[in-house]
Amino acid sequence: MCKEGRHRAPVLPDAIAAELQRLVALLVAAGARRVLLYGSWAEGRGAPDSDLDLLVELAEDLRSVPQRLAALYAALEPRVCCDLLAYTSGELALLAPASPLVARVLAEGIVLYERSEPAGM
Repeated sequence: MCKEGRHRAPVLPDAIAAELQRLVALLVAAGARRVLLYGSWAEGRGAPDSDLDLLVELAEDLRSVPQRLAALYAALEPRVCCDLLAYTSGELALLAPASPLVARVLAEGIVLYERSEPAGM
């Protein structure tokens, strides 16, 4: 699921790691291009009451962000507290320079999944 560097595997308790793996698989099935973990678990400060903070990049989605998030939460049915940010690639390109949070997550978040694009794309 993760490689070295920003793709490193976070150190998580077994139950949190299992739930994270389940959530990432469901996000990939829902069309995620990239999934990043940020916040306390990514920074090694997670505690039993910490939530999972995930940024999800989607190819294209014509729904509004609130509609998109509602659909994702319904599909995921998280078993632990989970905060999702879900944006299309185009939205992220616009948000990154304007949102310190999004810029930080993109720069420092742990990449849990990233779809490889075919050569020439």
